[in-house]
Amino acid sequence: MAASAAQTREAMTSLLSEDQVVLDLSGTWFIDSAGLGALIGGVRRIREHGGRVVVSSCRPGVERLLRMVGFDRVVPVVHNLDQARAVLDATPLRSIRIDAGGGSATPRGR
Repeated sequence: MAASAAQTREAMTSLLSEDQVVLDLSGTWFIDSAGLGALIGGVRRIREHGGRVVVSSCRPGVERLLRMVGFDRVVPVVHNLDQARAVLDATPLRSIRIDAGGGSATPRGR
């Protein structure tokens, strides 16, 4: 995620007007401090604009890191998009897939 921290921040900024956002981390194998900062900052800004955020589909190492730093106490961390929908309990749902391997963060409409 280090190489894509700036792209992640930019993609999350594009979601500021959304009421509900799912961050799909299924393509993320590793998060360093820059990536974690981008996630935390993006979540904070989305919330400041009245949005709700759920993190979904983490690989085991990423989920372990998020839980270790207490991220899951601030943002729900779930195993799949169906669980994310249940947490948000509403549609339409806008998600963003963050792929550290490809260096991209792509908004997806639902």
